[in-house]
Amino acid sequence: MRVTRLSLRNFRVFPELELEVPPGVVGIYGPNGAGKSTLVESILWALFGVARTAKESLRSDGATGETVATVEFEHDGHLYEVTRSLSGAANGVKAEAACDGLRVAAGAVAVRQYVHQVLGMSAEAFRSSVFCEQKQLDAFSGRRPEERRKLVLDLLGITPLDRARDSARAQARSAAEQIEAARQVLGDLEALAAEATELEGRLVAAGAVRLAAEAGLATAGQAEAAAAVVAAEEERRKQERDRLAALYAAARRRHDEAAARLAERCSELAELDSAAVHLPALTAAAAELAPRRAHLDAVERHDVARARLGRAERELADAEAAAGGEAEKQNPLPGLEVLEEAAAAAGHRSGEATGRLTAAEAALAAARLRLEAAATEARAAAGLDPEAPCPLCGQELGVSFDEVQRHREAARQEAADGVGVADAALAAARAERAAAEEAERAATAALRQARRRHERCAALRAEVVAARAALEEAETLVATTVPAAAGPSSGLDGGALRRRVAEAEAARDGALRLEERLKAKPAVAAAVATEEAAVAEAGEEAASLLALGKALCFDAAAHAAASAARAEAVQAVERARAALTDARLDERGLSERLSERRSRIDAEVERRAELAGRESEARHLGRLAELLGEFRNSLVAQVGPALSAQTTALFRELTDGRFDSLEVDGDSFELRVGSAGHPLDRHSGSETDLANLSLRVAIGEQVNLLSGGAVGLLVLDEVLGALDGEHRDRLLGALTRLGARFRQVLFVTHAVDVKEQLPHAIEVEPIGGGRSRAASATDRICLAEVG
Repeated sequence: MRVTRLSLRNFRVFPELELEVPPGVVGIYGPNGAGKSTLVESILWALFGVARTAKESLRSDGATGETVATVEFEHDGHLYEVTRSLSGAANGVKAEAACDGLRVAAGAVAVRQYVHQVLGMSAEAFRSSVFCEQKQLDAFSGRRPEERRKLVLDLLGITPLDRARDSARAQARSAAEQIEAARQVLGDLEALAAEATELEGRLVAAGAVRLAAEAGLATAGQAEAAAAVVAAEEERRKQERDRLAALYAAARRRHDEAAARLAERCSELAELDSAAVHLPALTAAAAELAPRRAHLDAVERHDVARARLGRAERELADAEAAAGGEAEKQNPLPGLEVLEEAAAAAGHRSGEATGRLTAAEAALAAARLRLEAAATEARAAAGLDPEAPCPLCGQELGVSFDEVQRHREAARQEAADGVGVADAALAAARAERAAAEEAERAATAALRQARRRHERCAALRAEVVAARAALEEAETLVATTVPAAAGPSSGLDGGALRRRVAEAEAARDGALRLEERLKAKPAVAAAVATEEAAVAEAGEEAASLLALGKALCFDAAAHAAASAARAEAVQAVERARAALTDARLDERGLSERLSERRSRIDAEVERRAELAGRESEARHLGRLAELLGEFRNSLVAQVGPALSAQTTALFRELTDGRFDSLEVDGDSFELRVGSAGHPLDRHSGSETDLANLSLRVAIGEQVNLLSGGAVGLLVLDEVLGALDGEHRDRLLGALTRLGARFRQVLFVTHAVDVKEQLPHAIEVEPIGGGRSRAASATDRICLAEVG
């Protein structure tokens, strides 16, 4: 694994960062608090969602957008990109992973599981082996022995061997138990073979019985066929007899029906001959219908005209009486002229009264103006000073002051009196105009009413004249439409005329119906001839069918005997068929039992062969479990010495040979210093840190070695804190040499001169406001800047 790129947004002190990470040993340096640990912590959080603080603290101070961390890394020939982010007020976590540009996982849990699968280690294993966080050098040695052992076995791939060994042992035990259980249920092969031999003999006997039953069924079938021929012939005769009887009954029925229709047609023909005698009288009576109806219409018109005239005369008399008697009847126009003159005079008087009212209103307005002017002058006079000159002439008022006052007051009183007189005149003018308007309305109403009565009388006189003309016309029409046969005594009796018209209409309808019936007489005569022929034909057919039935010679007893013989033959066939079915069922049952015994024999043979194969497989599983156990024990035996050798070499170099060894216990994986095997707690803090650092580097090397160089990453955060300059230089030299075995070593320190001692360096620099930037210090090209 090699980290190739880091991309951060709103992540702690880095609001925006794009950083290309070089391979090999890379020093990350800067002052305390600049964000060096934050830079490498973003790798752990992006991959596994693990951080040293709560997720709310990851967001940059004052940031409102998403918090995003993206890590791009190469691993096992593929390029991976993992992005994890916080969004919203609740800081919801989102994550996604891509491999070679294709999205492969989404969601916080799914991405963490995918990274675990790709790297072959969990977040805990990653932090305890190749990712050494600040102040966490003893994260491995500080665990309990059983925890250290489990973690080392997981990291070095021993745990899968344990599981494979335990699984092989369990499968071997299960196979042995299943083999023993299978032996208990094996069948008796010799007894099954004896049963099969007996069933073969019984099957041969059952085949002979079946052949006999087949022969009996063939004989019964032949007898049934012969009986069926005889019964079929008798049945044919019976059916022919029944057919002829049905035809004879149908012929007799047609004969009787034709005879009944013939009698009905003859009666109808006689009735038509009798009715034809009355046709001339009905025709003559129907001829009187037209003149009688014309005379009745004229009489009804005369009655209507007479009623109209009487109604118009009565209405005219009533209207003339309301109009004012005989004088009005003779000459109504003078009355209208008088009313029109009265209405005009009333209108003239109303107009004059309106003019006087307008003049009175103007006089009152003028009087009020005079009163207001006089009052103004009186007030002005009241305000004069007797000692002051006159405002008009400039002379002193003196004794004239009181006279001026009296004169102004008299003028004001005179104007007030004029207003009173004008008010009285206005009230009189208004009363006069109201009386004139009322008189005008009365005269106008009387004139309108007289005109309506005059128009009504004229219309009624015209209606009387029109009604008299209509009555005269109706009398003339009545005189010209009197039928000749009616005689002069017919008069204008409407009831008698209506009865005669009804009699004529009845005669006409009767003549029409009779004529219509007589039109059917030729058809009735033809029907009589047809029915006579049908009666003769049906009689002849019935006689012929009766002769054919007698010639058939059907015998009911012979028919019954043939049917009984056929039924007995059918029963014999059924009995033979049932016997054959039983024989076949017996033979099939024996055959199936024999097949079942043979199948059981074959199954027993196969089970014995399978059991032998399973016994061999169980032996192989047991041997496999033994080999896996031996292999696992061999690996475990090698881990302790290998870790001890690697740890001792680095520890001896870092301590300048003061300690000859740093042993890792192969069982508890506890560190012991020197040939005496002292525990770490007997040494100083710096020596303990160097021992833990040597162990972490050795574990990283071992993980890298067992993974075939696939992990290839080592992260060391602030591991130089307790070392002096000489030990720090030795550690840096050792790390530089480790670059040949690791694809990438990220080394975090606050020492500035690290950039001169390591192949690559990244500088983290505060830029104010709680913000920082990170850039490559090797080639001085700024890869990311935030602020």
